[in-house]
Amino acid sequence: MEINNIKVEQVIKNYKELCLLIGEKTKTGTSKQAQLKEFERYFKYHKKGQKFIIDEIYNKPLPKKDDRSKYIEEIKDILTYYAYKEIQNTGNNVVTLSVSEIINILGLANNTYSLGNSRRKELSDLLHIELVAMYNFYNTSRTEFKRIIDRALKNLKSRSVLIGQNTFMIANIDKNNKTLNKRPATDEECDLILDTQNEMLQYYNMKSFKDLFLAGSKVYKEFMEMVNKELQWDFYYPAYKLICGKNAVAREYKNILEKKKQLNDKSIDRLEKLFKITNKNCNEQKLINNLISFKGYDPNIDDGLVTLYKQNKHNYYMNLHEQDKKINEESYKKSKIKDEYKNRNIVGLAELMKYKNKMKKNNENEEYWNYLLNEVDRYNISN
Repeated sequence: MEINNIKVEQVIKNYKELCLLIGEKTKTGTSKQAQLKEFERYFKYHKKGQKFIIDEIYNKPLPKKDDRSKYIEEIKDILTYYAYKEIQNTGNNVVTLSVSEIINILGLANNTYSLGNSRRKELSDLLHIELVAMYNFYNTSRTEFKRIIDRALKNLKSRSVLIGQNTFMIANIDKNNKTLNKRPATDEECDLILDTQNEMLQYYNMKSFKDLFLAGSKVYKEFMEMVNKELQWDFYYPAYKLICGKNAVAREYKNILEKKKQLNDKSIDRLEKLFKITNKNCNEQKLINNLISFKGYDPNIDDGLVTLYKQNKHNYYMNLHEQDKKINEESYKKSKIKDEYKNRNIVGLAELMKYKNKMKKNNENEEYWNYLLNEVDRYNISN
C-alpha cells in the first residue's frame, strides 16, 4: 500500500481514485468492505457523498482486529468461574473437559448442540433439514469454536491463571448397568493413543488428520473404529486438561450468568456472519436458532432427540434380528435339501421297524384266511 501518495485533508473524488493512488485493486461487495476496514489501519478518513477526505495518516499501521478477540474476556471469566467452582467442590486444581463440555460451559451453544452431534440423523429428521446441511454446519461451527477456545486458553496462560493442555478422555460402557464410565487418560495411555493413531494414518497413507478430514466422514468413522479396536477400552475422545492456580482463579472469580448471555449473543452474531446469512428462513439460521441460541433452546427437542435415537436404535436391532431369522430359516432349508440328497439311500431305524410291524400284521391275516379256506375244502370233500 503506497501511503506516501496521499496526505492529510486531501479530498479524493471516489473509491476508484483512492485505490489508484495507494496502489490497490478495486473490489466489490463484502471484499470491498473488508478492504475499507484494512485501509483504516493505515489512515483515518471520513466520507462526503462519494468523496474520501483524509483525516489522519498513522506512522505505524494499527494492529489487525480479530473478531474472535471479543470473545476472550467472556471466556476468560466463565472458565475461571467454572474452575473456581470445581476447586471449591473437589479441592483439585486440575480439571479435564471435552470440547463439547467446554462449549456448553461457555455458552457458545445450547445443550441440543452437543446432544445432536452424535445424533445428526435424528436431529435432521426432527428439524426437517437435510443431513448434508447438518454435517456442514457442525464441521464449520465446531472448528470455529475450537479456535476461540484455544485463543482464550492462550490468554489465560499468558496471565498465569491456568494452563490448558491437550489430552484424551477414556470411556468404557458398563453393559450390565448401561452406564458410561469416563476418566482422563494417563500419560502412558495418551502415548498409546498417539502411537495407534499414527500407525493408522500410515495405514491409510495419510500425513495428518487434515487429510483424514478431507477424505470424508465415512473414512473418518472407519479410521476411529480401527483405532478403538487396537486399544483396551471402548473408545476415547479429545479433551482439555486445565491446570489452575488456586489463588489466581480465586482472584479472577466473576459472575458467569451475564457473561454467558453476552457470549451467546456474540456466538450467534459470529456464526451468522460466518455463514453469510441473509435469509432468516435458511437452514443455517434455523440451526442457529435451535442449537446455538439460549432464547431458542427447547428442551422438548432434546427429549424428542433421545426418544427418536432410541427408536431408531431399537428398529436397527429389530431389523437385524429379523434378517438373522430369515437367514437362519433359509440356511435350515438349504441344509435340509443337502441332507435329503446326501442320505437319499438311507432308511431310518424307526421307519424300518414300522414297515416290519406292518408286514407282520399282513402275514397274520394271510395265515388266518389260508386256515379258513382249508376248512372249507375239507367240509366239501366230506360231503
